[in-house]
Amino acid sequence: MMDEAMGVMGVMMLFLMLFAAGVLIAGALGGGRVIAGLRNRASQLPAPQLRPEVEQPAARPSALEQAKERYARGEIDHAELDRLLDVLLDNDQRSGGGR
Repeated sequence: MMDEAMGVMGVMMLFLMLFAAGVLIAGALGGGRVIAGLRNRASQLPAPQLRPEVEQPAARPSALEQAKERYARGEIDHAELDRLLDVLLDNDQRSGGGR
């Protein structure tokens, strides 16, 4: 039983030594080019983002701006614009001056 364990360990040590020798030979023969190539490729990758970009919602125009835009597009007439302005400006004065 002990001989089998020693045999398995011996084979594993042989593979480990062969692997280490292969790595050393590969490094001596051309490993520098491989490492330089990997560095070049890594420098071309985009930088990792720590957190995803959060898109800010667009600011909504005020009611006064919306009324003016509706009048400019012809959706409401001058009388309706005057009525809206009276209501909006009256509410604005009551609430303390708006934004």
